[in-house]
Amino acid sequence: MNIEKVVQASKCRSCGYCFSVCPVNAIDMIYTDGFFRPAVNVSQCVQCGKCVKNCPAENAFAENGLLGSYVDLLLAHSSNRDVRHNATSGGVINSLVRFLLKERIVDGILMAGYDDKSVNETNSQLITLDEMNILEKRTRDFSSRYVLTPVLTGMRNIPERIKKLAVVGTACQIQALKLGGGKADLDIFTIGITCSGGMSYKATEQYKKLQNMPMSKMFYRGDGWPGKNCLIFSDGKKLEYNHLGSLFERMFSSQIFKNPGCRGCRDHFAEQAEISFCDFWNIEERRTESEGNSCVIIRSKRAEEYFDKMLEAGFVEVARNLNENEVVETQMQVLKAKKGSLHNSVRYHMFTQIKDYVFKHNLYEKFGVKEYNRFCKFYRKLCESQKL
Repeated sequence: MNIEKVVQASKCRSCGYCFSVCPVNAIDMIYTDGFFRPAVNVSQCVQCGKCVKNCPAENAFAENGLLGSYVDLLLAHSSNRDVRHNATSGGVINSLVRFLLKERIVDGILMAGYDDKSVNETNSQLITLDEMNILEKRTRDFSSRYVLTPVLTGMRNIPERIKKLAVVGTACQIQALKLGGGKADLDIFTIGITCSGGMSYKATEQYKKLQNMPMSKMFYRGDGWPGKNCLIFSDGKKLEYNHLGSLFERMFSSQIFKNPGCRGCRDHFAEQAEISFCDFWNIEERRTESEGNSCVIIRSKRAEEYFDKMLEAGFVEVARNLNENEVVETQMQVLKAKKGSLHNSVRYHMFTQIKDYVFKHNLYEKFGVKEYNRFCKFYRKLCESQKL
């Protein structure tokens, strides 16, 4: 009764929480196929079952509509022009975490960020008030990472001086915190980001290989909205493409590099968080907006209070209020995949078998935009055929 049964069943979502809650430190996170997976040292394991009890893949939450419960829906962006331009979608998350630190509402922020020492260029990072300036100076390092990052491994070594913590995470990471609650004396404010499924770092490796820039640094988004995929060398040489329709975006949307464990997730909007954020893929927004806005889903009174104070302090600006229908419309394909009956479809199971075979045997190494597009189109048609 430990987390290995989840891994063996290809259900692991790599949130990293089992690593942190194990009372005897019997779990390591092992890098394989571009993902970090938990591995149990059987000689240390005491079979307490705590890792499984706190696993989001093993514990489903009750669903409340397509968005989950919420207090308000807004379209907003950072008041800092550089942050807005360099962050993923208007920079509201960046502004929120800086505000929480500056006002000492929290003592630390746990989130994913660029790490050149990590095998996949990203890692769980704890940021305190003393380090807050890096969020503004290195905004793109903390914008969307796309790579599946076990952020909650950072929960193991939260210093005793930190009593109030904010965690920026995907739906499964927020669910895990909801199950475990963290340390007894730790007050956690949860900030959710939408996720259509975690991605293997093998996609990034292959993308760099195709661009003949294997040793470059990868920025997945940023530089305006919808942003640019950018590879950059230490000497400043760079190669960038607009995100939508790019080779990397096609690789991402093809589903070939997606984590199999994410197929069981029905939560797109991080419904268990106190506040959630997503891209607003509205047709008019895509036509007219170049700097970016975030769809803000405020879910708790505490989050509403923090957001109002942040607005008053001039950290963010609200473009307008949103209604649920228009938010749902901008995320329709993913919602049909997660909330519909897609996973019961015979055609879907055939599709997953093919794409898993392509990934396992590295057949994607022979692919270009044309081949990825075929997978994208087939998957889109599968999703469009579903009903919500």
